[in-house]
Amino acid sequence: MPLVTLDAIIHLIGTTLARYLPMVILLAPFAYLAFRWVKRRRDEIARHAKAGTIGPAFVVEGATMPLHFDLLARVGTSGGAEQALQEKVLRPSVGVRLLILVISALVLGQFFLPRFAQGMDEALAELPVSPLVVQGLVLLAVANGVIYIFSCEARYDISVLIVSRMLVFRREFLWKNLERIGDDGRYELVLIFRPGGKAKVLRYSQGIRDFKDYALKRLQENKVTDARTARS
Repeated sequence: MPLVTLDAIIHLIGTTLARYLPMVILLAPFAYLAFRWVKRRRDEIARHAKAGTIGPAFVVEGATMPLHFDLLARVGTSGGAEQALQEKVLRPSVGVRLLILVISALVLGQFFLPRFAQGMDEALAELPVSPLVVQGLVLLAVANGVIYIFSCEARYDISVLIVSRMLVFRREFLWKNLERIGDDGRYELVLIFRPGGKAKVLRYSQGIRDFKDYALKRLQENKVTDARTARS
């Protein structure tokens, strides 16, 4: 078995550097900018968390909703929440329900009505799977979106927040454990509770303004309580 000589090692190192060093030099500024952006984002989240205000929900977030969709979804959000005994109930606004129905109709039209979208039949035929499979998946995705929006509900009183999704998912959170409030910039307010609970409330809900004010009030109260506990 031949021995690896020092010259061979030096040659290997030199070849590797010659191949990858230009790429590293090219990408280094972008990596640095990305690092700085993530650090600023984390600092912003931490600043809002410390102040008890609403900040970004996550370090990295998706694209915001287009302005025309946002304006439509906001229709009906300015009213008060429904009252049920001692609870207030947040349900999707008229605007966001209409928006999801319009988008669903457009998507279904593209895939199920040949005259609605010229060339779609040919495009589906070129796929490696049956067009019926694609249409079935599209139908499931549309149904999931409609059910998700129409089933969103958040109930709250002076003690708890109860969030429901997809007709079967339901979680309860104690206001006294609220630690941070974030806004994902798209669809939801994200409320972080100790020790690790996360409640997502649809931004386009009737009564959302009163809810945000109440949540911020409870968050500020928790900050005061935490400060007193830390001093004692």
